[in-house]
Parts: sequence; C-alpha cells; structure tokens
Amino acid sequence: MKHLTQQLAKLSFFTGIKQICAINSGLSSPSFKVQTSQGFFFAKYLNNNDFFVSTINAEVKANEIAAEQGLAPKVCYADKYWLISQYINGTELAKSTLCLNDKLQVAINLMQKCHQLNRQTCVDHLPILSIENTINSLINYDFYQTAQLTLLKQIAQHLVASIQVNANYFCHGDINFSNILITKNTADNEQKQPYLIDFECACLADIEYDLAMLLAINNPEPAYHNAVIHMYEGATVTGISVGINKTTVTRYLSFCYLINALWYFNKFKQTHNENMQRCALKQFTLFDNMKIFAVKLSEKMR
Repeated sequence: MKHLTQQLAKLSFFTGIKQICAINSGLSSPSFKVQTSQGFFFAKYLNNNDFFVSTINAEVKANEIAAEQGLAPKVCYADKYWLISQYINGTELAKSTLCLNDKLQVAINLMQKCHQLNRQTCVDHLPILSIENTINSLINYDFYQTAQLTLLKQIAQHLVASIQVNANYFCHGDINFSNILITKNTADNEQKQPYLIDFECACLADIEYDLAMLLAINNPEPAYHNAVIHMYEGATVTGISVGINKTTVTRYLSFCYLINALWYFNKFKQTHNENMQRCALKQFTLFDNMKIFAVKLSEKMR
C-alpha cells in the first residue's frame, strides 16, 4: 500500500498534498482520500488485473457519462493507473439507516436513470456484455481441479445458450448498496443525494441484467424479487413505463450468482480471506437453489 501512496503523491494533477488516507471499505481496488490545498479528492487505483471484461478506458468513460447527468462523482483526472474524482462526503447506502425497501428504491431510481442515458453516447466506449467471455475471464485454471473445470464449462455452455443479450442499455453491472453513496446533510433544508461509484463492470446489456445483479449481490429474500421488478416498472424518475421480462431476469440471475461466486472464489484464492470464501459459497448455494443442474456447486467448489 505504501508504494501506491508514493505513486499517488507524484501525480502531476495534485498540488499541495496535505494528507493521503486509505479507504478500507469495499472489496475491489485500492482507494484513497486525498486532501490538498484545493480540497478533497477520491483516488482509485486501476490495476485492471481483475476478472470482469470491462476495460479501464470503459470504466473511466462510463463514470464520465454518468457524472455528466449527476449520477456519479465528477471525474477530475485519469490515466492508465489512476482515476481521480470528486470526493463525496457521504455514507454507503449499505451502512445507512434506511430500511431495505427504501434502499432498493434508491438503487432502482439510480439504475433507471442510467438506463435512460443515450445509447449512442455509450456505444463507442462500453463493451457489450458477453456471457461466455465474462465467465471465461473469471475461471482461473490454477484455482480449480479438472472435475470442477468440466462442471463450470458445462454450466457456461448452458448459460450462453439460454441468455440472448440485447445491448440496448447503459448498465452499471454492480449496483450493490456499497456502490451507492448518500451525501450527508450540511444544512437542515438540504436534500441528501445518491451517487453511483465503481463503474468497472459497466457495459451495454438488458435492463433485466442490472436488475438480476441488484438481486444477486444484495441478496434480499426471494419474496422481494417480484417486488423489485414492480418497483422498477413503477418508478417515476423518467416518466417512462418499462415492462420487465421476469423469465429473462431469472436467467440473468443464475448467471449473476455464478460470476459473483467465481469472483469471490478468486479473491479467496489470492488473499486467503475466509470472508471471501464464505461469500463465494453463499453465491454458489444461491445458484444451486435455481435448480439448473443436479450437481451442487456449493459442494463441488469447496
């Protein structure tokens, strides 16, 4: 971590650095709060050795596009290693005191605004979601036994055959409650504002994909699944009514459980963090509950 702070301090963007503090929340890339004579900034290290197919350039561009519409913090500087953005003095939605229903509503409102972004603005910068490439990019052959690899390939083939991606919408791809910041009130009459962060999984895909990932990564009780779909269909932030295909959500949900499980499993193998192992097994179990295959991944992937 020390070498990253040293690297960060040398960036030409910054002048008069007073303090650099690591931000320990979250599971993805190393991040820092940088205090300068000009104010505070958020710095994210773009190591790009993760497993999702979105590129560094796509992440930066997706953040910029969303920021132009007030959905994300403003990007101040970016290169192949660092993304520097406006620092938001806020609380993760995951840590807020809102009830689950209200958290879901905040997330869905932001999601719907993303889906209304002009596709032409995004098409030259964001990748189209590929079921096959995403799964393959997450399968590290050093981490699995031959029988496990065979099973994963069979599941991948099934998902590729069952999901037809329509790349019609800007999708964040990872709207978990930890990727939403709610600003803190600085005055009694000032309204709190939500912002999306971490666009490393941004892509062009179906609305149903974003909804499925919302369900998979936040894991509300199954009784909430239909409620989330109804929330999206009834959201009024854009004034446009959109019908959601529940079958498509279900198919994407199995895909999301799988890629989340593989992501956590890779993190466990890299870091030996037992919490990552527990998260992987939980997502594998949720995949098993879809009853797509008789063989249980939660048992085979231990």
